This record gives sequence, C-alpha cells and structure tokens, in this order.
Amino acid sequence: MRKISFILSVLFCLTGQSQDLYNNIQLTVNGTASLFIADQFTNQTSATYVNNATVTIKGDITNNQTTAMTGTGITNVTGTAAQQFLGNQTFFTNNLLLSNTSAGTSNFVFNGSNSFTVGTAATFTDGIVVTNNNNLIFNNSATYSGASNTSHVNGFVRKIGNQSFVFPVGDGTTLRTAAIAAPSLATDAFTGKYIQANPNTASFNPASKQAVLDFVSTCEYWTINRTTGASNVAVTLSWLNSSPYNCLGTVAPTDYYTARWDIDSTKWISHGNGSTTGTSASGTITTNTLPTVYGPFTLAIRNIPLPIVLNYFKGNVTNEGNLLSWEISVEENTTQYSVERSCDGTNWKTVGFVPVKNSTHAVKDYSLLDPEPCDGLSYYKLVEFSGNNIREEYAVISLFNEKALQANFQIFPNPNNGSFSVYIKGEDKYVYQMEMVDVLGKQMNQHLLQNGLNIIECHDLAAGIYLAQFKLGKEQITRKIVIN
Repeated sequence: MRKISFILSVLFCLTGQSQDLYNNIQLTVNGTASLFIADQFTNQTSATYVNNATVTIKGDITNNQTTAMTGTGITNVTGTAAQQFLGNQTFFTNNLLLSNTSAGTSNFVFNGSNSFTVGTAATFTDGIVVTNNNNLIFNNSATYSGASNTSHVNGFVRKIGNQSFVFPVGDGTTLRTAAIAAPSLATDAFTGKYIQANPNTASFNPASKQAVLDFVSTCEYWTINRTTGASNVAVTLSWLNSSPYNCLGTVAPTDYYTARWDIDSTKWISHGNGSTTGTSASGTITTNTLPTVYGPFTLAIRNIPLPIVLNYFKGNVTNEGNLLSWEISVEENTTQYSVERSCDGTNWKTVGFVPVKNSTHAVKDYSLLDPEPCDGLSYYKLVEFSGNNIREEYAVISLFNEKALQANFQIFPNPNNGSFSVYIKGEDKYVYQMEMVDVLGKQMNQHLLQNGLNIIECHDLAAGIYLAQFKLGKEQITRKIVIN
C-alpha cells in the first residue's frame, strides 16, 4: 500500500491518482482537475484542504483539520465496500455525490466525533448514510436529490437556513421522510431523524395521550428539533401502509392526525390535520396547529365519536314477515338507515331504507318489515348513513322462521346426544347436502345425504342448539337440532 504525504502546496491541473492520501500541510485541487483516491483520505490537524474541482474517494475519510474547509468542488463517495467518516473536525464539500455500491444498510458510517457539511447540493445515488450521534448538515440554500429506499440517511440530518426542507431520512431499508416549512432566518437550524421503533422504548408512551387522539403509532416516530433560532414552523410527516410501518392499520387520510410528545404533560398532544397528500396507501400530513416546542413527532388516528348511540336492534317473527326495530338516543348528522339481510352470513341484500325522524325527542324508535325472510335463519344488520355519505355498520342479529320448514325432512330423536337420524322423503336421483351450523352461523360440519334414512354422528359437538341446513340446488330448508 502506497502512502503520499503532502508537505507543500500542490496545484492539480491534470488528473491525479493515489491509493492512500495523507495530507499534513496543504492540498488544493483546482480547475478541471480530477483526483482519484483508491483508498483512505486523511486530513491532519495542520492541513489545509481546498477542493475546487472533483475528488473521488473510495475508502475511509478522516478529517482533523482545525481551520474551516472551503472549496466549490465535488466530493464523490464511491466505495465498493463500507466506508467510514472519522476524525474530530467537520468535513466540508460544496457538492456531495453518494454512490457506495457495497451491500448492507451501513455504507457510509460516521464513527468519529464530527459532522459532514454540504454547501450547495447532495446527490443520493446508492448507499445508506449512518450518522450515529453526528449530523449530515445542509447549509443555507443547500438542496439534495435522488433520496430513495436504497439511498438515504439513517440518523440525524440538520438543515440550516430559511428554506422549507424535506429530511431525507429512513431506517436503512425504507425512506420515511419528514419536512419543515421555511424558518424565518438564514441562520435558523432544525435537525430531523427517523426511528422505526415503538416510541415507548424511549419513554414516549403511546397510551399517554390527549382524548382527541384515538390511537398513537406504536411502530415509528421522528425527532424534529429546533437546534438554532426561535422560528415556529409547520411539520409534515409521511405514512406508509405496509409492514412494519402500518401499526395504525388502513386509515383514510382525513382521519390521520399529527402528534407531538409534550415533555411537560408527559403525553402525546394533537397538532391536528392541516392538509394531506396521497391515499390510504401512502401520503403526507401537515400539522394544523403550529408547534412552538419541538421534539418527538408521530402519526395518530383522531378519536371519531360514533354518529349515533344505539340502545338496541332487535327483531320479531310475525305472520307478515320479520319485523326489525331499533332505538336511538343520540343522532348526529344522520340522514337515513338501512337494514340488510343475509341467508348465509356472507352475502347481504338491502331490505329497505328508513329516513331519520324530524323529532326533538331524546329517544327515537324505528322499524322496518322484511316480508321475504330466508327459509329458516335470517341474519340482519343495521346500517347508518351520515350527511357526508359515510356508512357505519352496527350489530348483527338473527331470526329463525319455524313456519318455513317443510315436512319432507324429519330428524329424530330431537333432542339427542349427538347421534340422530335424518329421514328424507324425496327422490332417489337427488343427493342432499346438510350443513350443521351454530346459532351464529358458524359451520360445524357437512354431510351428504341420500333419499331415505341417514344416520348422523356428531358426538364431537358441544351441548347446545344447532341448525341443520339442507340444500338441493338453490333450495334450502333449515331445522333446529338440540344436542344434550
């Protein structure tokens, strides 16, 4: 391995190449020059390093230069193995190109006690930056491009200046951005980081929250800290409805809220929903109320009160059909109700609609007749519609119509101990299917029956009431069976 020590001012006007580069006096790269360092670059305490051209570094970078770095050039971090950033002084480059093609999620790791500063622009092409306790800093007016799942910062990013900024942060696998609106002064600074973990691991308990928040994320959070200045800026977070980032489930954008951990009240407080982009699959949400204190932020679901308070939903079998009735004690923004019927608990059909009553009474009673119930067991559910056409489903009930039974299926003995006979008076050419279901419609077993006498053994069923549903084509007959 070859080591080069620069002990005097060097002006590169042509392409230069070195395996290791060790600078302890002065190194200046100017003009159209291109300096390629195949391995490590070390800049010592007494050095003066100025890059006004293009420097490509494929190994570790160590900077201990005590004077502030300057230069208008480009630094290409393009290793094929993991690279480290070492030393105790901030490394400055006007432009940064990150293209580390090594495998893994720690491609450019800050293992010193210093930060890395970008003056004008950074380009994320390949590789994950791991800053540990240090920062990747973007100066006033500095920007970046190309951040993706395969190239972003897993750690702290600091933005100095009075521009809005999207922090290119993630967990080393997925880009999970957060953003700030423009601060007031060019000297203001905010620092952002993403953490894919339950906030409770850092003592930010998701169960400790304002009542307006229904659920607070238990799988991720960001830290957005105001490092310098006094500007109050809006914060924007992003959501992604895929594991492990979707512990809130599938949520409509309008139902997301932003939340911030308040150190004084030791709870998550709401900053509302100022605006959103995207769909329930992915998008962003911006705070509605402006934070004046910063720290941990995360996503939450707002606590949405149910539009009605349902006292009961019940039904009765009558000679005209099944009569459904329900009682409401609170009704807000409701426009109408519907009742839906199912013969199998899976496929539903609307029986009818009932408009809301224009009444000042505290309690309102409603009813609807179903003149065509299912043969045997009918399932019913109540559906409420609000003014913005939101549909809300309520409890499911079931009704059994004894009069729908036909005499050509006989079960005996009934009640029984799990062994019984089914006598079918039909036609020999037919095969009948019998399904045993419980009163909630859960299928327990199936049997194929022939015309005549059939012996059924159901000793594995617990004592209780069951329904035997006999099917032939589209026809279905249901009988009640009691097992002691």
